[in-house]
Amino acid sequence: MVRGWYDERQIVQVLFIAAITVIGAVALMVLSALVRRAPFSYRIAVAGGVFLFSFIIIRAASFHHVDQFLGVQVGFFRMNHLLEIGGIGLIAFAAIQAYCSKRKQLGPAGPQQFLWRGCSSEP
Repeated sequence: MVRGWYDERQIVQVLFIAAITVIGAVALMVLSALVRRAPFSYRIAVAGGVFLFSFIIIRAASFHHVDQFLGVQVGFFRMNHLLEIGGIGLIAFAAIQAYCSKRKQLGPAGPQQFLWRGCSSEP
């Protein structure tokens, strides 16, 4: 009787997740090299974007063991929420850093252009 690879699917699943992890790490290194002279906020946004993109691909594959891991409760949150919000949080942090940096560059004459007053233009 000929058997398909379904019985060995866990090996394929582990290899898929490992491949996405390696691809994400390589993408992070390449993109980090491309934005190495960019402001700190850009580099953080790139890291958050690569992390979030990798998480989404692994999550979309919807492997049973990954689903079990993502369902683990950590305090008030599920692991799924912590990982997803972690990537989004990095991107949000980068946006706030870029905003504050731009606001400081404009100095006291420019703050009226900004609606959010979360960072001050004073040193």
